[in-house]
Amino acid sequence: MIHSDLHIHSEFSYDSSLPLEIILSEAKKRGYRQIGITDHLNLPNDKFIGCLSASAKHVLEAKKNHPQLLLGVELTPIEKPFFDFYLDHPDLLGYSPAGYTPPTENIAIPYPLEMAMTKDELMSYGVQYAVAAAHGYIDTPYPDVHDKIAAIAAWERMQLYLAADERTTILGHPYYHGLQIWYDDFSVIPYSTHEELAAALKENGKYIEMNVDMLVNPKTTELFRHQYAEYMRFMFEAGVRVTFGSDSHNAYPDRRNEIIPYLEAVGFRDGDFSELDPLDLWQ
Repeated sequence: MIHSDLHIHSEFSYDSSLPLEIILSEAKKRGYRQIGITDHLNLPNDKFIGCLSASAKHVLEAKKNHPQLLLGVELTPIEKPFFDFYLDHPDLLGYSPAGYTPPTENIAIPYPLEMAMTKDELMSYGVQYAVAAAHGYIDTPYPDVHDKIAAIAAWERMQLYLAADERTTILGHPYYHGLQIWYDDFSVIPYSTHEELAAALKENGKYIEMNVDMLVNPKTTELFRHQYAEYMRFMFEAGVRVTFGSDSHNAYPDRRNEIIPYLEAVGFRDGDFSELDPLDLWQ
């Protein structure tokens, strides 16, 4: 059922130690038709740009002997005050730097969202596509991430932003949450938001990712896992192309056999998961 992996982090990502050679070796054993290295480019500063530069250098070199290898990147929407803070701190990595205090003015009005580079800038490094995804509390300091209703609204805003953005090829791990606040019962997410997101993704020709962690994370309940598989099937039946992403960081286990029963139970069959169409690659 799953013949490609389009969301993998290598040793060149700030939060990963997975050697590129291991990824290539394992992917060959699995017979993957496409392998996508999507190291993080979270923020617009020298440290993250250095990670992208190293990733691009090594992936493009390896691509000469591995034509199924693709150079991607993982982007995340960042609220403008945090984005500007990183412009002034070129030596920082991570999401929680000392010295950053979220502004308190205009809390009721969400700040504009930014991402680290333009599409043209990404292409200048040889990047061929982007997995773009919402992440944890720091991307949405307003409203309080512990409040489910407020956090759902924030995720919906970020995901609709990504669905319309030219840099997004694949919407990564929809409704991932670092604090797992809805990992007990996915039905807390209103059905209307699924319909709205599906329409936006289809209209803009985007893919959506079935991220392995959403079905194997030990903090998810069995109920959640079945609900999330049904959510992905809803997206597929709405006409949104679905890709697979392991989102591996420090090891590269093959967990397809763990998730396929959930996917089969909601109707997924061989041929339903997509690879990236060459026309959707940037170069």
